[in-house]
Amino acid sequence: MKYRQKNGSTIHHVIKSQTNNRGAKRLISLGIKNLGYLVTLITALITALTVINGANQTLIDAKETRMRSESDSAVSKLANESAAERMAGVNSLVALADDWGSDSDLQSHEYHQKTCAYALLTYLKTKPTMKNASSMTDDEAIIRDSIQKGFSDHLQVDKAATSWDEIPLSFSGSYFYNFNLSDVSFKETALFDNCTFYGNETSFNHTKFLQDGIFTGSTFYNNVDFTGSL
Repeated sequence: MKYRQKNGSTIHHVIKSQTNNRGAKRLISLGIKNLGYLVTLITALITALTVINGANQTLIDAKETRMRSESDSAVSKLANESAAERMAGVNSLVALADDWGSDSDLQSHEYHQKTCAYALLTYLKTKPTMKNASSMTDDEAIIRDSIQKGFSDHLQVDKAATSWDEIPLSFSGSYFYNFNLSDVSFKETALFDNCTFYGNETSFNHTKFLQDGIFTGSTFYNNVDFTGSL
């Protein structure tokens, strides 16, 4: 049976319209539920990322605390009476300078890298134990040779995994043993004034002084080679 309104439209058109409205409401309701789920999901993801970032920062902070402690310990070893302890301090500082310099996530990583390098420089400027007027003891020579190698290796920019060429370095007043800075480049003025060079030979073979090389007041107890240096 069909029911007609005065305007001639059938009642099932009205029913169909009502049905469509109910469907739209269900879709809207479903959309609201999905939106709520999406908001919940995004909130959960943000929370998870916050936790992860916090955990990562905790790990970074823990690493930095550990490395600061190791740096302090290594520096203190440089003043130890035992040559073995001083050598251990040297090796630790060279490694730590690399670790600080290679991890930009660490706070003030460049500062701490410089601190390690400057501690090694300070040792070179400390008067060595001598066995005679022109020669230092064997232990002292070995320790200084290790420090010198640390600098020479890290100032060869093309070869060094972590370069120290951006660190302002002054070798003024240092005591060296068989110092070899061959194939090293100095961007800034190289300060070697008032230094004392012991051993068999000092080499600046093919060393590039892009500014000036200052050796005023230095004493050489050996042969010195500047072949190919600029």
